[in-house]
Amino acid sequence: MNDTQTTETQVELLAELNGAKCRCGKKKQTGNTFCSRCYHALPFGLQGQLYLRFGQGYEAVYARCAKKLDAKGSGRA
Repeated sequence: MNDTQTTETQVELLAELNGAKCRCGKKKQTGNTFCSRCYHALPFGLQGQLYLRFGQGYEAVYARCAKKLDAKGSGRA
C-alpha cells in the first residue's frame, strides 16, 4: 500500500469512527469503532487493540476485526 492509499484508508476509517452507523448497519456511538454487538463479538485481545492510534496500528487492527466480523456474519449490511 502506498502513502496515498494509506491516507485514503485513514480518511475512510476516521469518517466511519466519527459516524453514527456501524459497518453492519446498526446505530453506534460516535467515536466507537463498532456497535456494541459487533464489538462484543470480537475476541477480547482485539477489542483492546482498537484503542491504538491512527498510523500506529489502528488500521491493521481494524482490518483484522472486520475480517473476524465478516466470518461471523456481522460484517457489512
